[in-house]
Amino acid sequence: MWALDRYSGRRPPTVVLHSDSPSSINKMASNTNDYILCADNHSLDEAIGALKSSPEVMMDCEGMDLGQQGGSLSLISLRTTGTESSKTYLIDVISLTNDELRPLFDIIQSTSPRKVVFDGRMDFSELYHGRGITLHDVLDLQLVDVDSRRQRGEDEDEQLRRLSPYLHRREIFGQRNSYTKVHKLCGLEQCLREHKVIGNGLGHKSGNKIFATDEVSERVFQ
Repeated sequence: MWALDRYSGRRPPTVVLHSDSPSSINKMASNTNDYILCADNHSLDEAIGALKSSPEVMMDCEGMDLGQQGGSLSLISLRTTGTESSKTYLIDVISLTNDELRPLFDIIQSTSPRKVVFDGRMDFSELYHGRGITLHDVLDLQLVDVDSRRQRGEDEDEQLRRLSPYLHRREIFGQRNSYTKVHKLCGLEQCLREHKVIGNGLGHKSGNKIFATDEVSERVFQ
């Protein structure tokens, strides 16, 4: 895998992705019972029971310098799906020991439920290098977005124009064959706009500017 990464060191804000309608999202935001902070064994056991029965889990990790050497994991956000009582469980990793977290880690690295992430590279790095956890059955929506562009009618010229803010147009179109399999990875806000989930002027800007090859997105669907 070849990648050109201009990562600024800042991550986009955490956003919980789910299939609820916009009206239910607004209701959810005002309902504190929808979020459960798990900082002890009792609340963690509740989360584990719910995660085991969920067909898919939305996952995001947060921490200091996450996935980098010397970084540390502090919070794992997991949202259950498939039921009317779906909840977001905020796992306080700092307050719990590795032994207490082991049942949760077993779920995360199992093939069921499927884990749905957005730009999960640093999450994977932190879990693998910091906790010895290998993720299985993961769907990264950032790569799904890349795969969907042809289905949405994007042609090769449009694909290459996405690269032009970061590479000179003469370089891209003068050596076209070198870039036909290179795709820009979009941040969450831009993906939401392009898929018409939000309108212009909403969301937060991210400094993340990344490119990757076709092979990266193909792995999501194998």
